[in-house]
Amino acid sequence: MKRLAGGLVALSFLTACSAAPWARLAGAAAGGAGARSEAGTQVTLAYKDRATLQRIADSAVDLEVVDTERRVARARVTRAQTAWLGTLGVSVQPDPQPVRLEAFDPSYHTYETLVRDMRALADAHPDICTLVDLGPTWETTKGKADRRVWGLHVKKGDASARPALAFIANQHSREIVTPEIALLLARKLVEGYGTDPEYTTFVDSRDIWIVPMVNPDGHARVVKGEDWRKNTDSDPVPGFGNVAAYGLGTDLNRNFPFHWGEKGASNDPENPTFRGRGPGSEPETQAISKLLQSRKFTFLMSYHSYSNLIMWPWGYSDAPPPDPRLPAIGKKLGALTGYRPQQSKDLYLTSGGITDFAFGQLGALAFTTEIGSWNDGFLPPHSRVAQFWKENEPAARYLLKTAAQPGQDL
Repeated sequence: MKRLAGGLVALSFLTACSAAPWARLAGAAAGGAGARSEAGTQVTLAYKDRATLQRIADSAVDLEVVDTERRVARARVTRAQTAWLGTLGVSVQPDPQPVRLEAFDPSYHTYETLVRDMRALADAHPDICTLVDLGPTWETTKGKADRRVWGLHVKKGDASARPALAFIANQHSREIVTPEIALLLARKLVEGYGTDPEYTTFVDSRDIWIVPMVNPDGHARVVKGEDWRKNTDSDPVPGFGNVAAYGLGTDLNRNFPFHWGEKGASNDPENPTFRGRGPGSEPETQAISKLLQSRKFTFLMSYHSYSNLIMWPWGYSDAPPPDPRLPAIGKKLGALTGYRPQQSKDLYLTSGGITDFAFGQLGALAFTTEIGSWNDGFLPPHSRVAQFWKENEPAARYLLKTAAQPGQDL
């Protein structure tokens, strides 16, 4: 999700248009049957209030970006969903500035090239960087692939007593700019060691974990040209018949075991925000949960796209977070990136997310960054990455610099 100038928020809460079926949820939530083969059409929605937006978010409508001040959104909808939206008083019009679903730009990393470059970075700097296998993907557990969730552990010497930070990317597979930003941060830390004084100090005085690709199975589908959001878990779901054939997947950012299964997370496997069979059911979620529980993290940054937004907990509740450092630091990160800062719930309620889990259960000061503008979409040309890094490096530096005394400068 990302909020842009004037309140624009691009949402990560999407599902595959060409690949994901809509029939069951379109029928249940939209009051009529939807064609399983029908892909969503990109439109602009004009909604009347936050309650209506919440109803849309809880349905199978493929929200992409929301302007909360003008109360308009970009979405992909089927014919059945269009009819249902009309019953809510929502105006549905052709998008005047559609974002095309372009082919995967080969300048971006695939899973294979990302792991290759991560391994090369660790091999070239073994004294400060280690490549760590955090666990298998769903397809790997089923013998369908050989992919792992990999992390780079960056630190000099014994870091067990130092402030710890985690930078996580690509929970949603089609958000392809996020692995690039995470890898650039790793390279800056490792290759800048000994030449950049500030980054050298970070490596010497912090315990840093960087996970550029949480969802390798889904990312592999995006590389092949599919518009895919979730992981690829296709095990049968009780009460939903034989969905295994569709490979529907679980939204990894609705699967964490903290207020799991509440608002903004569907129990329908055909929904873009399907929460999974149970809290922490997915191997990718388990890998990240195990990492975050392995020690006390001061900061978590979770990179998503798109909408130029900085967010913090809570997402599951309208209540403000009990730690005033979250909004204070969030506003600082907003100033550094030029993105709009807000509490996650200010858009609409969601549950089972990584930042609520990291903060609510583990005590980490947790943030989400949504990278990219309304015009960028999920598959911007790779030439945009340099600008995204320019926007986000100052915020990463800030977290690394202040981790020993978070919020003390504010």
